[in-house]
Amino acid sequence: MLSVQMLSRWLDWDRVGIGLSGLCALHCLAMPVALSLLPLWPALQAVHTWVHPVLLTLIIPVLVGALHRARSTGHVTTAVLLGLGFLVLVGAWWGHDVWGAAGERIGTVMGSALLIAGHMLNWRRHRACAQPAC
Repeated sequence: MLSVQMLSRWLDWDRVGIGLSGLCALHCLAMPVALSLLPLWPALQAVHTWVHPVLLTLIIPVLVGALHRARSTGHVTTAVLLGLGFLVLVGAWWGHDVWGAAGERIGTVMGSALLIAGHMLNWRRHRACAQPAC
């Protein structure tokens, strides 16, 4: 069984996290355009309903790996950015009925921006660290 520490050596969680967070923001911003361009394509709505659970399923292990790296190097700011970004992102998705489509878009972009900032900070600190443990 692979541990988080072994996976951290093989996989750069922060680069994956930056890509996934960017994908979330892109999905959120591009979906209204795609919906307006393809009004007769009913499959697009079906895709939209499963995108959020799939992205959330992908984000959780990446976040765990990045938080493990931040914890092992003692960077609290990075962990706070990652955790807050995740909470904002999940709140935007689950609060769609409360805040509406515009609130979901704003929350998704804000959460993605916080996640990207946390992953960038974590990645830069990890690259600059000379110790193999970090």
